[in-house]
Amino acid sequence: MFKKSNIKLFVLTGFAIISQSIFAQNQDSLPLVKDSITVDSLKLIENSDKTIEAPINYGAKDSMRVSLKTKMIYMYGEAKVNMEEINLDAGFIRVNMDSNYIYAKPFVNETGEEIGVPKFQQGSENYDVDSLKYNLQTKKGIVYGVITEQAGGYLHGTKTKIQPNKEVHILDGKFTTCDAKHPHFYIELTKAKVIPEKKIVTGPFYFVLADIPIPVGLPFGIFPNQKENQSGILMPTYGEEIRRGFYLKNGGYYWAINQYVDAAIMGEIYTNGSWGLNLVSKYKRRYKFSGNMNLTYQKLVESEKGLPDYAQSTQFRVVLNYNRDNKANPTSTFNTALNFSSSKFNKYNSYNPNNFANNNTNSSIAYTKTWPGKPFNFSANLNMTQNLSTKNISMQLPTLTFIVNKQFPFKKKIAMGKKKWYEDISVGFDANLKNTLDIGDSLLFTNEAIERMNNGLQYNVPIGVSIKILKYLIFSPSLSYKGRVYSKYTQQNWHEAIVVGEDTLQEAGFYMDTLRGINHLADFSTSAGFSTTIYGMMEFKKGKIAAIRHVVKPNASISFRPDFGKEFWGYYKTDSSYYRYDADSNLVYYKMYSPYSIGMYGVPAAGESGVISLGITNSLEMKVHSKDTSERFKKIILLENLRFNTSYNIAADSLNWAPMSIAATTKLFKKLSVQYAGAVEWYKRDTLGNFVDEAYLKDFNGFGHMTFSSISLSGRISSDLFNKKENKSAKSKGANKNNNETDKYFNFSAPWNMNIRYTFKYASVYDKNLQDFKPTYTQNVNTNMSLTLNEKWRISARLDYDIQKRELSYWSMNFYRDLHCWEMSFNFVPFGTYQSYLFRINIKSSIFQGLEWKKQQSWRDNIDFGAL
Repeated sequence: MFKKSNIKLFVLTGFAIISQSIFAQNQDSLPLVKDSITVDSLKLIENSDKTIEAPINYGAKDSMRVSLKTKMIYMYGEAKVNMEEINLDAGFIRVNMDSNYIYAKPFVNETGEEIGVPKFQQGSENYDVDSLKYNLQTKKGIVYGVITEQAGGYLHGTKTKIQPNKEVHILDGKFTTCDAKHPHFYIELTKAKVIPEKKIVTGPFYFVLADIPIPVGLPFGIFPNQKENQSGILMPTYGEEIRRGFYLKNGGYYWAINQYVDAAIMGEIYTNGSWGLNLVSKYKRRYKFSGNMNLTYQKLVESEKGLPDYAQSTQFRVVLNYNRDNKANPTSTFNTALNFSSSKFNKYNSYNPNNFANNNTNSSIAYTKTWPGKPFNFSANLNMTQNLSTKNISMQLPTLTFIVNKQFPFKKKIAMGKKKWYEDISVGFDANLKNTLDIGDSLLFTNEAIERMNNGLQYNVPIGVSIKILKYLIFSPSLSYKGRVYSKYTQQNWHEAIVVGEDTLQEAGFYMDTLRGINHLADFSTSAGFSTTIYGMMEFKKGKIAAIRHVVKPNASISFRPDFGKEFWGYYKTDSSYYRYDADSNLVYYKMYSPYSIGMYGVPAAGESGVISLGITNSLEMKVHSKDTSERFKKIILLENLRFNTSYNIAADSLNWAPMSIAATTKLFKKLSVQYAGAVEWYKRDTLGNFVDEAYLKDFNGFGHMTFSSISLSGRISSDLFNKKENKSAKSKGANKNNNETDKYFNFSAPWNMNIRYTFKYASVYDKNLQDFKPTYTQNVNTNMSLTLNEKWRISARLDYDIQKRELSYWSMNFYRDLHCWEMSFNFVPFGTYQSYLFRINIKSSIFQGLEWKKQQSWRDNIDFGAL
């Protein structure tokens, strides 16, 4: 490698003085020949008008020859010249110390091969050239066969002049985004002027594709050439829709406001009279905030005037997003996402099937705050959901949450001695304040909206502790206190009949009136839980299996809640609408109502509850002898988990057992994931479908009734799996270059993968007409496949098959071909609602966005929007 030394080269009239020797060369380098003439260098500097004061570094890897007599330096093999902001690398460099010129070209070796294409750098500009002649003093140069990167593309020039101000004048040039030395397409420039970091000015130019001139061009052009965003015109795209006709859209103007904010206004117009405007803006301040805005307004026309289905409509959408960077304030966050639109905006504008079927838009504003070193957390949220079909709006404005993390009031500040059980007693607190509104969008800004608002406060104080008993049993008692505050309640009052003329608008009777007033409701419950882990091991002295381990994690808990339906608590009142007479002709009211049932956090439950919850979790593992010498055993998971859960209400007089839930997961052969879920009812039903206090086990009529069961199998297979098998087979047969045994095996060298999912669902719902359970079944197979034939070709597909209906529910194919600087794609869905196809050939670079050929049939053309 090189050993550099800075030198100061003084180019004088007829003389040259080198203050230090050239780069150290390898052993084959020619010796330096010193001139015997000596001069007074200081005197010459004073008299020279061609002095280059900047230090110059130069050298070559192969060899270098310096002649002070001819004032020439010749460098061969990875030659280098560096001065200030100028860097030159080439296979051969010649320096004329008298005229200050350097000449560079590739080095030609013994076989005639050119090595070391010259690479010239001047400041931030880089050039790949065939040859170059450059004056180090005037900083002017002539370059032949130049290639330089400009404005996100590549600029080619047959003959190019470099000016001292870094401007470049090109004769017979080309501009392209293709990085090939001989580009596949380009804009032919008869002449051009490049002003670095400002613009490119050209004379007459035209488009060339595959060396075939296209009769499309202009007499001159001015193109931006800056790294920062530049304002300019956005070229529209064109196409055709069956319902709206031919169109031009996404054309407009882009405005680079500054380095933090930009904006673009775009329009669209259709031949049937539809039109629209779209304003888009993005902003970002590093380490501070970022966001975007998207406003859309459209005037849509359906059909033709005079026809019965002719209609006009106005559609709009407002999207605003703001995100504050966490680095701006690590203890708090603030994010905004607003999305509001007209009811049919997605149906007319979305080309995504999922968005097309989505009838909801969601907006939110969120703020969170934490206090370092403190257990407090606070959050404030505003949410809005708009249903585009029903035109209903659901809002939460605001939702305030305050949380105090678990505290241990009896824990010693300084640990001393053995820890006491009461030191683990924890106390927490959380409060939630919410104000909600459900209303039609037409009433949103009326007094009706204020009347319909519903609000409330809920707070919880959980107290608990976890104690280990006898080393293996964990005992977890807890106490929970919950409070609710509401500003509205209902009251049952007698209303007289309302009669207008001969019409009765309201019958006489008891009706619920909504009244305002602050009410506090409280309830509490207590519970205690037990859990442990049991290990079972079976070892084998012979065979491949070393041991099987069964892990059982049983858990049980008991909870108690008093009857808050008693008159003492005041949470329930007699419903006067429901009464009957007993055997003694006494009036008996048999139904209660709660004035606070309209509260968003519910009402303390009526009826005493004492529930014993039971659960058990199982896992099964196998240990086998390993063939790998680095490990003795290999663990195989047979069953990841199998869970059973149910509960028993000791306070109920009947139907004590709750349905049992079953869940299981495991993985087979490390490839196939298996998931299962099910539910079993213990009690029979009467002819109306209501539970009766008669268990299936009572008369040995089965274990119970399976009401739900679901199993899914999913896995992924790829070419890697077969390649491993092929390699193992080849090694076992002693494959080598002359062994043809591997020819018997399929070649899966082209990368591919396939994701498969099979789902089976069973549900049993009681049918009152049949007076029996009616089973339903669904079976589906979903596959996603991709195949990479080579570096250029990719194929993917999605296939969904409904086994019960014996039909394909969805099928799509995608083909992609990389054409170097171009790309080709073909996507199609052969049948169904989303039947469509799209064939497209386009340039990859966004600079030539819109320069494409496209043929398509949209799935939107299959939908009758008038029926929506």
